[in-house]
Amino acid sequence: MKKKIRFVDPFLIKLPDLSIQSKGTMKRIDQWIHAIKKHPRLREALEHIVHPEHSPQATAFSIAAGIFIGIFIPVGLQLATTLLISPLKKINLILTSLATLISNPFTVLPLYWIGIMTGEYVTGHTFPWHVYDRFMNNPGFKQFVDIGMEGLFVLMSGLLVLAVPATLLTYLISLNVARWLRARHSGTPGSQGS
Repeated sequence: MKKKIRFVDPFLIKLPDLSIQSKGTMKRIDQWIHAIKKHPRLREALEHIVHPEHSPQATAFSIAAGIFIGIFIPVGLQLATTLLISPLKKINLILTSLATLISNPFTVLPLYWIGIMTGEYVTGHTFPWHVYDRFMNNPGFKQFVDIGMEGLFVLMSGLLVLAVPATLLTYLISLNVARWLRARHSGTPGSQGS
């Protein structure tokens, strides 16, 4: 049976069909890596992101830091926070910046809503929902500040409660994937995916 081929217009790369019907997550990742390695620009970008000179722990820490920033830090301050922590030698600025995209225009409102509900539960304070309605209609930093100190306390408490386990889980998953990619890159026996 022939494999389906999809075309990605920006680079005109032939990528294998990686639909749900394919078996084995690592096999799908392996297929994507092989497709990316065939294109010089994508290969260079992948090598820059993976940073072979950094340990898998540093790669996982970079991604986990980005997830923490993406969940806990307000949307307008995420890149500035990433740049502030970039002098840390073990931070991969590109990975950290990409991971902050967990809060994007599609996820920020549900994320903040879950953070508020969690914050109300944890702190016992109520949130000024009339201000949140204005924020939902026109999300921005000014509307975020209009929530007030008590509202920000509730929101930030809830986001912190969400960010800590998400960061730890992300670190563990990223560490395993980074180790697998490192072993695969070095050709260590037993590193082939199933």
